[in-house]
Amino acid sequence: KRPEVDAMLKLSPDARDAKLAGRVMSDGETVLTQVTGITQTIEREIRILQPGLLRFLAVRAAAGLTRTTAGNSALLLSANLRAQRAFAPAELLTLTADDAKTNQAWTEVRELVEVDDMPPALKATVATAQTTYFSGAFKSLRDNVVVALTAGTKPPVSVDDWRSQVIPALETIGNVGFAAMAELNVAAEQAAATARTAVIVYAVILMVAAAIAGLGLLVVVRRVTLPISRLTESMQVLAGGKLDVEIPSTTRRDEVGAMAKAVLVFKEEMTRNAALEAQALETRQRSEAERRTSMRALADDFEQAVGSIIGSVASASSQLHTTAQGMSEAARKTSSQSTAVAAAAEEASTNVVMVASSAEELGSSVTEIARQVEQSAQMSASAVAEAAKTGDVIRELAQAASRIGDFIGLISNIASQTNLLALNATIEAARAGDAGKGFAVVASEVKTLATQTAKATEEIESQISAIQATTQHAVAVIEGVGTQIRQMSDVASGISAAVEEQGIATRE
Repeated sequence: KRPEVDAMLKLSPDARDAKLAGRVMSDGETVLTQVTGITQTIEREIRILQPGLLRFLAVRAAAGLTRTTAGNSALLLSANLRAQRAFAPAELLTLTADDAKTNQAWTEVRELVEVDDMPPALKATVATAQTTYFSGAFKSLRDNVVVALTAGTKPPVSVDDWRSQVIPALETIGNVGFAAMAELNVAAEQAAATARTAVIVYAVILMVAAAIAGLGLLVVVRRVTLPISRLTESMQVLAGGKLDVEIPSTTRRDEVGAMAKAVLVFKEEMTRNAALEAQALETRQRSEAERRTSMRALADDFEQAVGSIIGSVASASSQLHTTAQGMSEAARKTSSQSTAVAAAAEEASTNVVMVASSAEELGSSVTEIARQVEQSAQMSASAVAEAAKTGDVIRELAQAASRIGDFIGLISNIASQTNLLALNATIEAARAGDAGKGFAVVASEVKTLATQTAKATEEIESQISAIQATTQHAVAVIEGVGTQIRQMSDVASGISAAVEEQGIATRE
C-alpha cells in the first residue's frame, strides 16, 4: 500500500481519499503492534543476556511513546485545521489525554538520560527535541493553534504550514529513539567485543589449562602410574616365589618410594622366611639323621649288652653242665667204689691190704669230688654275680629308655606347640590376604614339619616302649636264671658237704 499512500500524498488535501487515510492508520497500528511484539521479544533477550543495555531500551520505549502520543495529537490538530472547525468536546478530551501522556513519557526520557554515564550524543539528541518540540517557537505556535481550535477562532497558521513545522518537530522526538538504539548497538558491539575477547581469553586459558592438565597427566603417568605398575609386577613376581627380583623406586622420597620400601621389606621378610624354612628343613633332616644314628647306636649297645649277658649265661650254663657231669661221674665212681668197699668189707677178713688200698682210693675220689663240687659252687657264685651285674645293666638300660621316653614326650609337646603356632600363623596370614601369602607358605611348612616330628616321635616312643618291654622281660629272665644258678649252687654245696662227710667217714 505504500505506492498508493505516496500517490495520495501528491494530491491536494481536498482530493485525497478519506477512506485510504483510515486504512493507512489501521494498517499502521497493525504494523506498529507487530513491531512492538518483535521489540518486546528482543528486549526480553537483551534483559537476560545484557541487563546493562536495558536503560537504552527504556529510553527508546519512552521516546517511542512520546512520539506516538505527540503524533496522535498532531493528526487531530491537522484534521481540525484542514476542516477549519473547532474541537468537539470528545476531541478536546482526547487531545488533553494525549498531551498528558506525551509530557509524562518525555519526562521519563529526560530522567533516564540525565545520569552521568549516558552517552553525550544521546543527551544532545534529547536536548534538541526539548528545544524543538517542547519549547521555543514551535511550542508557542502549537499552543496558539490549540487555543484557536478550542475557542473556535481562526487559527494562526494554515494546515500546510502546520504540517511543515510539526513533522520536523516530531522527527526530533523520533530521533531520540533512533539515537537510543544507535547507542544500544554501540554498547552491544562493545559487549560483543568484550565477550569475544573473553571467549578468546577463556579459550587461551582453557588451552593452557588443557596443556597443564596434559603435562600433569604425563607427570602422573611417568612419576606415579608407571612406577606403581612396575611395583605391582615386582609384587606379582614375589608372590610367585621368585625372590631375586629387583624392587624399583626404592631411592625415591615420595609416597611411591615409601611403597617401594614397604615392598622391599616384604621381599626381605620373604627371603628371611625362605632361609628359616631351609634352616628348619636342614634342622629336621639333621634331627632325623641324629635320631636314626642314636637309635642305631642304642640298638647296637643293647644288642651287645644282651649278647654279652646271654654269652655269660651260656658260658656259665656250659660250665655248670660240665661241673654237673663231673659230679655225676664222681658220684658214679663213688657208687662203684662204695660197692667195691662193700665187697672188700665182705672180704675184709681175707684181704685187709685190698681194703686199705680201696679205702685210700675212695678217699682220693672223695677229695676229688669235694674239690670239683667246690669249684662248681664257685662257678655258680660267679654266674650269680654276673647275672646280678647283667640285671643291673639291663635295669640301667630300662632307666635310660625311660629317660629317652621323657625326652620324646618333651619333643612331642614341642611339636604340638609348633603345630598350634603354625595354625595361628596360618590364620593371621589368611587375615592379611595377598600380603600374607609368604607367611602362609612358611606356616604350612612349619605345620608339616611339626606333624612329621610328631609322627616320628610317636614311632620312637613305640620303639622305646618295645625296648622297655623287652628289657623288663630280659631282666625277669636273667633273674630267673640267677635263681636257678643259686639253687644249683645250693645243691652243689649240699653235695660238697655230703662228700666231705663221706670223705671223713672214709678216712676214719
